[in-house]
Amino acid sequence: MGQRLHDARQALARGDREAALRALVPALEEAPEPQTLGLLAQVALGLGQAQLARSALNRALGANPANPHLHAFAAAAAQMLGESGAAETHARRALSMDASHPIAAALLIELLGDRLQIGAALSLAERVLARHPGAWQVRAAQAAPLLFCGEAAAAGEQSLAALKAAPHALSARQNACLAALYDDSLPPQGVAARHRQLGAGFPKLPEAVLASRPPRAGRPLRLGLLSADLRNHPMGWFTAPLLRELPRARVQPFVYHDGEPDALTAQLAARVPDWRATRGRSDAEVFDAMQADGIDVLLDLGGYTHGARPRLLASRAAPAQLAWLGYPFSTGLAAMDGLVGDDATLPSTAASMCHEHLYRLRGGLFCFEPIAGTPKVGARSDGPVRFGSFNHLAKLSPATVSLWVQVLQAVPDSTLRLCAMGLADGGVRERIAGRFAAAGLDPARLELRPPVPSPPELLARYAEIDIALDPLPFNGGTTTCQALWQGVPVVTLPGALMPARLSLSILDAVGLPECVAADRAGYVAIAARLAADAGHRRALREQLRERMRASPLMDPVRFAEAFAAVVEQAAG
Repeated sequence: MGQRLHDARQALARGDREAALRALVPALEEAPEPQTLGLLAQVALGLGQAQLARSALNRALGANPANPHLHAFAAAAAQMLGESGAAETHARRALSMDASHPIAAALLIELLGDRLQIGAALSLAERVLARHPGAWQVRAAQAAPLLFCGEAAAAGEQSLAALKAAPHALSARQNACLAALYDDSLPPQGVAARHRQLGAGFPKLPEAVLASRPPRAGRPLRLGLLSADLRNHPMGWFTAPLLRELPRARVQPFVYHDGEPDALTAQLAARVPDWRATRGRSDAEVFDAMQADGIDVLLDLGGYTHGARPRLLASRAAPAQLAWLGYPFSTGLAAMDGLVGDDATLPSTAASMCHEHLYRLRGGLFCFEPIAGTPKVGARSDGPVRFGSFNHLAKLSPATVSLWVQVLQAVPDSTLRLCAMGLADGGVRERIAGRFAAAGLDPARLELRPPVPSPPELLARYAEIDIALDPLPFNGGTTTCQALWQGVPVVTLPGALMPARLSLSILDAVGLPECVAADRAGYVAIAARLAADAGHRRALREQLRERMRASPLMDPVRFAEAFAAVVEQAAG
């Protein structure tokens, strides 16, 4: 047994985790010490083999149930397998034995964040870091709840600090890139540089070999879609018309879905015979499935977001790999071949920021379909003008807060209503309110409301909004479409990068150039002009839905044909 442990440690010292695993796996057939089983579990988790890790941990915990390290690893295995209840039980057990255990604390922070208990997640991170400042796992996990509150610069700093301490920490690498998209303190070239630097360092899967594809003559192109969010979520809503209308004689879709299924997932899966549920499967297993399916073009909808698989992408799972929608910027991964946008989101200057080939869809980046049960356009009652935003709080950058405060100062007696996930949390409300107060807004003019669980009820809340304000440097996408569908004009200020030009694409499609500002002063002026013209706002409420229906934004056949042309071009 000692020799196995010695060989495994030697392999790890060389950076060869696969050799370490081969040395340790036979221990499961013997009577190993918990130390050996714990190392086996740790190595297996690092390679994404959660079931193997669990087998080792079950034996180790049977012999040593009061070991906090084993419980922390058991929590990680359960989380990897999608068993959040078991993960929380093991994480809390580990923390009851060691209140600052970094792995257990990091996992619990992630679980609390997933349940939108953002204040509790941040408090736990602060407590553990006060005791254990070198806990890079906690810094990496803290980034997500910080970003959730719109504190992108802090999220990026924590991610980079974690990555400096642990260059192998893939979650820290992901979060550092993701935070950059929301960080208004970074210039456009700085955002691009971070992605190039961190994307280039993403490790590949060992022994990942791209299998040969059969000749395409006489068969449809095989398009793989990779996502964790094809459910009752914007990614599912925007992808649904594409999956329904793709010309099957030309393009055969395969879907690799990592997310927890729901009713919309079931509807989408019914349209796609080649639907692969990949939740709980390792990157290597999904890579192998794509080789077996013979995917010609892989369309990634995740990038560096939660649940994405950048390591699989870095390993090149398909001859051509494109990104669309879910991560609207270059990942910096050398194996990514293309970024799909349109003329509005990918201007000529975008080529200097991205190494990928830029594919521009004819007619626009989005295809919008109203959700089932969408309410009628509501009539706003008379009274002081109410501005609003239903965007994710991650988009509430310092520049956005200061700009929106300027808008309210330009329109006396107006108020601002924010409605977003996380605002049911008292700690989050306190942080958001404090930021607006620090920017000079009277707290009485700010309303913070959590969303209702029903999407139709959420849409009905637009009846209480006069003008929607678009955030920067990461615009709304779904929220911009929904606001317009409910008759509410959206004011936007396009930036240099793709995330800052999403609403421009939508407003171009609908024909609302008067809502697009050239600079911050123009943004305030447009908002104030709309606020002063109640008659024009009433006319827009009556007209916008029909204008959308008549626009390219709501032509799914046009959109699917344009997308098929792009993937065929990418396939060569």
